Amino acid sequence: MSQIPTLTQTLPSPPADPAGTSTLTLPFERRQVTRQRVTLDDGREALLDLPRGRVLRDGDWLVGPEGGPPVQVQAAREAVVHLTADAPERLMAIAYHLGNRHVAVQVAARWLRIAADPVLEAMVRGLGGRCQRLRAPFEPEGGAYGGGHAHGHDHGPDHAPAAAGGVNPPHGAPGHVHGPGCSHGHAHGHGHGHGHGHEHEHEHEHGHGHDHAHRPAPAAVNPPHGAPGHVHGPGCGHGGSAPQPITLQRRGPTIHSYGEVPPKGD
Repeated sequence: MSQIPTLTQTLPSPPADPAGTSTLTLPFERRQVTRQRVTLDDGREALLDLPRGRVLRDGDWLVGPEGGPPVQVQAAREAVVHLTADAPERLMAIAYHLGNRHVAVQVAARWLRIAADPVLEAMVRGLGGRCQRLRAPFEPEGGAYGGGHAHGHDHGPDHAPAAAGGVNPPHGAPGHVHGPGCSHGHAHGHGHGHGHGHEHEHEHEHGHGHDHAHRPAPAAVNPPHGAPGHVHGPGCGHGGSAPQPITLQRRGPTIHSYGEVPPKGD
């Protein structure tokens, strides 16, 4: 039994002699997975072991660590929604709202294309666009800083690159970056109390520049010992682990109480 070939890298340009090459047809979701077992179009099996974050594009050429016959990637035809509008500015507005929802979008001069999603289709129609369902290759835009390739499934979508030098200041401090290693779970369903409308139904409607620094709430202030409202406990400042009895002088027998204030005029 022959060993299953492993494909580990892409060629910077097509091979000089494409004779004997194979093809691998995958939908966009599978082309984002960097480590998987695949079946080539000729029926043979192969293993993908690509660098983390690599997304395969239609026309990419794959080879193993020691070369060998290259394999060409082809984008499969899949269920997509073809979006158009009467005016370019209307189509641009639709693209803006889709981007605010972190939706993968394929962009062309006169149309957009997204994966089939009834909720998004309703939004697009509400914005004055037209939707047409069809089966076609899906090649959405990649990350702005990824050299044309979006982040793959091996490490998930990032909010932001790590801080310089690999050191991220504490949350709330100047220069803090949301993203990997942020350590406080920046979930996408966050309901911040600072007036930017997150229009959520699986989507984001960010109406702000996302550089807000979350400042910790000021620590509660305990009045000085003996002042009204002073609380005994941690942070009290005078080492009292429990309230001490106070002796109150009244007409009659001495009464011991814990912090009770005698009625006026008694």
